[in-house]
Amino acid sequence: MKAYISIVLLILSGYLCSITRTVALDGSQQYTSIQAAVNASVHGDTILVYPGRYIENVITNGISITIASLYSVDPMQQYIENTIIDGNLGTCIRIISGETVTINGFTLVNNDNNVLNSPSNPGGGMFVNSSTAIIENTIIRNCIAQAGGGIAAGSNSSLTMSNVSIFHNQALNLGGGLAVDQSTGLNMSQSNPCTIFNNHATRGMDISISFNTSNPTPIEINLAMGSAVLTDADGYFIHAHRANVTVNIAQGAIEQIDHDLYVSPDGDDSNSGLDSGSPLRTIAIAMQRIASNPDNPKTIRLAPGIYSHSANGQILPMGVKSNVKVQGAGIGETIIDGELSRTFWGAWYVSNIEISGMKLMNGRSIYAYVFCLFYGNNAHIHNVEFYNNYGSLLSGMIIAYSSDVRIENSIIGNVNYPNDLNGIWVSESNNIYIYNTVVTENSTTDSESIHMGMKFYDSDIHLRNSIVSNISAVDAWVFFYQTIYEPFAAYNLDMSNVLIINNSVSNPSWVSSPIYIQNRYQPVQINNCTIANNNSPGFVCRILAGADLRNVIFHNPGSGSELGMVNYLSVNATAYPVSISNSLFRTATVPSSRPELLTMTDNIMSADPLFLGTVDTSLGINQPEYYQLSALSPCIDSGTPDTEGLNLPPMDLAGNHRIANGRIDMGVYEYDSQPWVSNDDPAIPPPPEGFRISAYPNPLLNTSRAAGIFLEFTLPKKPEAQPVIEIFNIRGQKVKTIRLTESYNSLVSRAGLSNDVKQNGEFYSTVWNGKDDNNRPLASGTYIVKAIIDRMMATTKITIIK
Repeated sequence: MKAYISIVLLILSGYLCSITRTVALDGSQQYTSIQAAVNASVHGDTILVYPGRYIENVITNGISITIASLYSVDPMQQYIENTIIDGNLGTCIRIISGETVTINGFTLVNNDNNVLNSPSNPGGGMFVNSSTAIIENTIIRNCIAQAGGGIAAGSNSSLTMSNVSIFHNQALNLGGGLAVDQSTGLNMSQSNPCTIFNNHATRGMDISISFNTSNPTPIEINLAMGSAVLTDADGYFIHAHRANVTVNIAQGAIEQIDHDLYVSPDGDDSNSGLDSGSPLRTIAIAMQRIASNPDNPKTIRLAPGIYSHSANGQILPMGVKSNVKVQGAGIGETIIDGELSRTFWGAWYVSNIEISGMKLMNGRSIYAYVFCLFYGNNAHIHNVEFYNNYGSLLSGMIIAYSSDVRIENSIIGNVNYPNDLNGIWVSESNNIYIYNTVVTENSTTDSESIHMGMKFYDSDIHLRNSIVSNISAVDAWVFFYQTIYEPFAAYNLDMSNVLIINNSVSNPSWVSSPIYIQNRYQPVQINNCTIANNNSPGFVCRILAGADLRNVIFHNPGSGSELGMVNYLSVNATAYPVSISNSLFRTATVPSSRPELLTMTDNIMSADPLFLGTVDTSLGINQPEYYQLSALSPCIDSGTPDTEGLNLPPMDLAGNHRIANGRIDMGVYEYDSQPWVSNDDPAIPPPPEGFRISAYPNPLLNTSRAAGIFLEFTLPKKPEAQPVIEIFNIRGQKVKTIRLTESYNSLVSRAGLSNDVKQNGEFYSTVWNGKDDNNRPLASGTYIVKAIIDRMMATTKITIIK
């Protein structure tokens, strides 16, 4: 007890003996740096700072003190503006050791010159963690950090703010102005309110409040001015994750424009942006200004050219608003360059968004994703190339906790980096359609387990007309699907017309096979896929639990074995039936942990598929055309006799008729087939030049569980103008317009996989989700689909059932 009293008396004596220490750059006061004064201080001291630009990173070292400018004794605005702490790309002030610190009357900056860098620190202006900060009469501007561009407040922290202005700051992740993580101790003065506006981040442009688990404690955000007038957290300017947040923003600094906006590399942000003759320059600023209108979504239209920080001041990475489309001029026309320092897009808690028509290249970040969608629904990402990117284990995109997402006509890869390079990573998401997508040319020398191609966890995946190729790693999965938790029992993998070729995994240890598939609740559906010329010492593919495989080619001479079935799982003591039919294997058997539950029907064993490339020496094994069937292939007319119920596309991977000579072939290509020429409604007159449009599945079951109808056609030649699909109700009212910018042929060529696609015509494919242009689900009934290309038109009917 005596010792305790002695400690208390010692602390009290320190406060009673507290003094004011003065700082000036010119040497006229006791100290010339703020940190030197802090180091000499004891609890209760005040540090009085004279005007000047103090280039330093102040850390308060567990000492409870007040740091103030002359504003504290003579409240003139000039003292705030002229007493500057410049963190020089680091955090200006860190309060992280349990102390209570008051900051009064400063301007905090750390990136006045807008340097392109990749900070890892939280809090550009200030970082508070496990401590208490009282901030008064302070400006925080032109700061950059990983999280909390202006201020970051971590767990067990308390932050009281009065008359604080936070603007023109950037966080590469969350909270451009203010990020509060795992703390309910945010107090904003109502009598001397703060302003937080015009900041940038991928989530919470101005403010982000987040918790790892749901926290019911009310947190009030009261601002005299924000970027926009808000009464709720909108997910873009104010981001709240598992937090009980109330918002009251009286005035908005940025006018929300309910109109399409135009952006050009040589534009000017002082322009209106309302037409192509008066474009804005900065994409992120256009996103700040465009209104989120759920009844009439607007589009940011990007002109051709290169957008980067160095060339035209782009602010990367960028957030995305709900009900906004970003439309570039095309993959080869609109290019966003991360310059090996920044990544691109972050979409959190959004709905009804679309990103299309651009190339995203040279993205780099350890902490920020190249492209992410979290907690979103109804997103459409198409005609996008991801080139030479790495960001937080990705070379492409991550989709998590989301639903109704369509990814089409995209290329991902062409990067070498010593870590995971997932092209597409999907986690705990429903109704995900991926088609006409290529993941290729990813390589790493990292010797640990790595995900390199496509990775799907506990998700409902519809994968069509896609390629995973030319991936090189030591110990890696090139394709991974797993659903193992009961809440996701309704989800499954449904893949067809998928080509997995020429991937190499040289020394797997953690990874048992480059292709790994498991669903504990229902058999995965794999139809008409070709898995060939992949190299791995063991099995090229393992499937755990149940599966239904039809018309699949497994031919991987560079691998130890082809397919291994693990259809008994000790983890849940369950045995699973497996069906494999009308498929070709290089090996004589398919090993199974429960062979009595493995049904093998009409398969071709110990065989060579005799791909076209084995007789046409102009084709390399890295080219998709190599895997077409030669005239001598045993796979011709050897597929499933009855394809009803398989939900197969009407076209093969080249856009030709899926069934020729009355019976489907094995693999992704149909031998000696012609472009799709079906006409499923005799009342519709045949269009010229053999151009038809197909729609499947038809009718469309438009429910929350699944809604997607594939619209596909093959043209006799490359069109002069971009194809357009228009959908009408039976009254003749147009309800949906879909513009197609990239054919499958062009996509494969652009990916560097083919110099001469050996097929007839140009193959186009898209998927429609049964909603109109304003994202409203359409009623049950009959609809007319028209595809308009140059002077040709094809028509078909579809039926929607609810």
